Amino acid sequence: QLPRATQHSLAAAMCQGLGMAALCIAISNLAWITLETNVPLHLLTSKYWAVIYVFGVPVRLQAQQWLNETLSTEIVLLSSDQWVFIDLMMGICFLSLLAGFIAFFLDFIEIKKLGVARLIIATVLHILSAILCALVLVFCSWLLTVVQKPSINNLLHEHYYATSLGESFYLTIAAFSLASLASLFSVWSTKVYGKDLLPSERVWERGTKESNRFGPGASLQP
Repeated sequence: QLPRATQHSLAAAMCQGLGMAALCIAISNLAWITLETNVPLHLLTSKYWAVIYVFGVPVRLQAQQWLNETLSTEIVLLSSDQWVFIDLMMGICFLSLLAGFIAFFLDFIEIKKLGVARLIIATVLHILSAILCALVLVFCSWLLTVVQKPSINNLLHEHYYATSLGESFYLTIAAFSLASLASLFSVWSTKVYGKDLLPSERVWERGTKESNRFGPGASLQP
């Protein structure tokens, strides 16, 4: 039977792996904020719309009359100065994936030389991955509030459009929940570490700590 610390580490790795899969799907879908429409049929015959997205966030809505290139309508949802927040949100997504991958790697591979430090590092990275997912959710929610400003929202309603959170947002919620669960398992693994060790392994662990403290030539005194 596997030690309890190893069992908790593997459970943390499984949760983190599922969380990374959810976040990868969220990034690949690029659907953080969506525009939904119920334009009447008689307007569809005279006007066509084009939505410009930047990494899954709508930034501009353009409409043109058929066979009339000079008559056009444009609704700016996000100014070009605000696009940096979209780039920042995507960068945080990739940082969360990196932290989660390293934590996943440490949970699976037992490096005895690191000892309990391996579990502590993995725990910190699990927590960091969850925090970064939470930041992505905060940025996405803030961008939605910007798009839903009364001045913009009224224009969208006039043209039968409405904004809402997309699939990527909800997938990130799943990634955040799984990373948080992985953090709990990792904390439990750190707490029970050492209780399942054999006496000889505990002596080796103490000897390793003493060697790291006093140098490679130090030895464990009885």
